[in-house]
Amino acid sequence: MKNEALRLGLTLFLITSIAAGILAFSNNLTADKIKEVEEAASKGGDVAGELIPGGAKFEAVESDMVEKILSENEQFTDAVKILDGSDNLLGYGIRTFSTSKGYGGDMELFVGITTNHEIAGLKILLLQETPGLGSNVENDSFQEQFIGKKADAMFSVIKTTPEAESEISAIAGATISSLSFTSAINNAVLVYDTYFNEESSGGLIEESDDVNLDETALIPRSSKLEPAEDELISLIASENSQFVNLKKAYNDSNELIGYVIRTWSTIEGFYDHIELNVGLNLNGEVVGMTVITISETPGLGTSVENADFQDQFIGKDSSAEIKPVESATTEDEINTITGATLSSASFTSAINNALTIYRDYLQ
Repeated sequence: MKNEALRLGLTLFLITSIAAGILAFSNNLTADKIKEVEEAASKGGDVAGELIPGGAKFEAVESDMVEKILSENEQFTDAVKILDGSDNLLGYGIRTFSTSKGYGGDMELFVGITTNHEIAGLKILLLQETPGLGSNVENDSFQEQFIGKKADAMFSVIKTTPEAESEISAIAGATISSLSFTSAINNAVLVYDTYFNEESSGGLIEESDDVNLDETALIPRSSKLEPAEDELISLIASENSQFVNLKKAYNDSNELIGYVIRTWSTIEGFYDHIELNVGLNLNGEVVGMTVITISETPGLGTSVENADFQDQFIGKDSSAEIKPVESATTEDEINTITGATLSSASFTSAINNALTIYRDYLQ
């Protein structure tokens, strides 16, 4: 009996070991094949024409240059020259990952930049965003905002109608994806300006982690923001664990007209805390807000970014704590989003924390 059990055990062990080996071998072959297909798809002659109109083929950039960029820019993947049918140089294709993650992770783009220093075409190589939301970065209506723009400045993402050449309008409900996509474009622009633009003045500044979301728009009639005093910021940070930063808003006459408080929520949403920028006037009333970081369920928790939800907070102050309820009946209550109670409560707690900071340190 024991011998039978031993033989059965050995047989099962041999079968599973062989199966595992075959699977591993198959996976390696599949991975190699996928990589081969991806490389072919991203470097074919048709792609050259997608990146720069008139492009017929790619030519390798000197290996020393590619190695230098790889050693100095973590998100950079590759660069190629784009030639027309007569071997004239039309520009460069810069392949790069995003410098800030999207909702589903990194994005990888192939960006075509002409010798006239203009963005001429884009191709997404890696995208893991939510279908119907973050995946809308694939839409022409979003991507065309970059086409024809000069590759001589960093682009910023805003939630209002763009006015400046370097401003890009975020996709509603997909701010994080919009930021990630734009960060990849910015890195391509940075690589081009640093290594391939012979006319560059060297004035481009590498994109910071604190992406510009047009913070002046949070305070009506503000024309500039300046950091608050270091001592005040340090004091608030030492006493309020969710506080991130504080800026002062000024009008055209250089008069102080409000504050922008950056803070995390004090309670978690469905998945995690939410980070906001909250604009307050000198009376401590909420006059604007924007989401900086959110990891909530697309189409549900991310609805806290919608205007009809956020408008409920406008005009509220620190005289009473704002309460998220199913059906608001008093001035200090706001309606939660159906199916997203936790996200609504988390968002509200961030607003309340900003109002608390105003009351305790700025009033």
